[in-house]
Amino acid sequence: MKRWLILSVFWSTAVFADDKIIVLVEGMTCPACAGKVEHELKSNTEVKKTKIDIASGTIQIYLEDEKDIGDDKIRNAISKAGYSVKEIKR
Repeated sequence: MKRWLILSVFWSTAVFADDKIIVLVEGMTCPACAGKVEHELKSNTEVKKTKIDIASGTIQIYLEDEKDIGDDKIRNAISKAGYSVKEIKR
């Protein structure tokens, strides 16, 4: 019984740790660009953290527990920073 409980807790954590949204952004080519986008995304209370790869134009968005964010909200934040979304993967 004890083994099952430990495995159960570990499995729950592992499933949620990989829960992220991947966004492909057009025109984000420098650290200042990434900073603008990150600032706009983090102004949404649903966003816990972001990881931005300038070379690939990819943003990984991690959400607060039990939260979700709509694609329109993501597109609006990135557009407000001056860039456009190519694709959103969930």
